[in-house]
Formats: sequence, C-alpha cells, structure tokens
Amino acid sequence: MTEAPAPRPPRPVASPCVMVCTVDGASGLCLGCFRTLQEIATWSRMTDEARAAVMTDLSAARGGSILACWANEDLGSSTFRSPRRFTAWEDQAGIVRFMIRFDPRSAVVFAAALASASACIGALMWWEGPAQAYAAVAVKEAPSVTRAADGHYWAEATVEGRPMRMLVDTGASVVTLSRADAERLGVQLKPHDFNQTLNTASGQVPAARVLLTSLSVAGVEMTSVEALIVDRDMPAALLGMSFLGRLSAFEARPDGLILRG
Repeated sequence: MTEAPAPRPPRPVASPCVMVCTVDGASGLCLGCFRTLQEIATWSRMTDEARAAVMTDLSAARGGSILACWANEDLGSSTFRSPRRFTAWEDQAGIVRFMIRFDPRSAVVFAAALASASACIGALMWWEGPAQAYAAVAVKEAPSVTRAADGHYWAEATVEGRPMRMLVDTGASVVTLSRADAERLGVQLKPHDFNQTLNTASGQVPAARVLLTSLSVAGVEMTSVEALIVDRDMPAALLGMSFLGRLSAFEARPDGLILRG
C-alpha cells in the first residue's frame, strides 16, 4: 500500500502581478494570476528586493484604481501618487509596502479587499488623481462615514439641502435614488423622463438621468452630481461613483471611511 503524496504548499508566483494586481470586477480574481484578494494578501514571504522590483515596473500593470494596504501604521515614509498608481516607500526599512491594484466597479471586490486587510495594522487607501509627492505620517482620524453593524457604510448625506441616509456603493457608477426619494427632494419627473433602462437581477427597470444641484457628506460638498432615478422602490439610496469618483481620495478602514474633498 502506497502512501498518498503530501500536498504541496502554496507558493508565490514570480510575475509582475504579484503585489500589484488588476482584479476583475466581475469575478474578483486577479487578471494576472487568477487568485483572490485574500490569497494575494497572504503573500508576505515576498522579499524586499522582489517588492522593489515590482514597484519599478508599475507601467506593466493594467489600468485600474489603487488599493494600498500598509503592513504597519508608523509609516515614516515618503510616497508618490500618480493617476492609477500608488507607491509607498518606507525610508527607515528601505522597502516597498504591500500594494493592490483593482477595478473599483465591483462593491464585492471592495468589500473583499477590506476584509483582506482587516488583519493589517493600518489603513486602505483608494486614490486616483494627478501625480504628486508628499510625506506620509500616521495620523489618527475619526471616520467621516462609520461602518454599521451590518458591515455596510452608511452616509448621512445632504441632497438638495435635505437630509438623506445613503449606502456607500463603489459598484454603482452613479448616485442612484428611487422615484420616492426624488419626490421628497422636490425633483419632479414626468413619464417621458424615464428614457433609460437599468438591467438588474429582477429584470429591466426604467430610469431617468438627472443632475443634482448639491450633494454633501461629512462636510464634503459636490455640485452638479449626476444621478439616476429608478421608477420603483429601493432598499436604500446609493452613494455611487459620480460622487465618490470626484473625491481627491478616500480611506477605507475597518471602522469607517475618511472622505477627502
């Protein structure tokens, strides 16, 4: 009787996508190595030299916004931000910290990424903006949007001067409201305004595209915010990327979000 061979332990794959990953918004898998964010987050055995080599070839990675997870909180580091890239270099240790690149269209991917980093002492940061260099310091900030017991981020927003509780959803391309929400805000729509069609799990839904005069969350105000009004009830109004994408940055932490206008 022969013994079954012992299972081989998992090992990192030597490819440019390790530590700089483009994740498919539909499947949640890295397009380079076809691993999940949780699996990628365990690749702590990578050498400092390998991390530095990856950082020097960021142009090889595909487009997408950046989610960076720092392994420690006391950075003492300088960083460089550029459109669709984020590099964190720790001066004292001379190493590049852990980094993930992903497509923000999927709220599931965002939630998985946050869960992956919960074991890290530090923060997640989403960034997409003009290139600039700055000195990073570890500063404790109260979250602008707290994480509720249900695991979701609920924002106490002000829309058209009126209060509204909204679910933060990076998977929604635009702010999305129900027709009842719009009526409470004083937005009057006629049947012919619903000339858009949304494909949902329950079928196609007519929608109207509008421009909100003002939307603010935690003191960050945006004007002329694109929104969709759907002609049916919704469990919650969605704070989508037509607002979030105009922020200079936002940090996602296990206890909440910090918005930066």
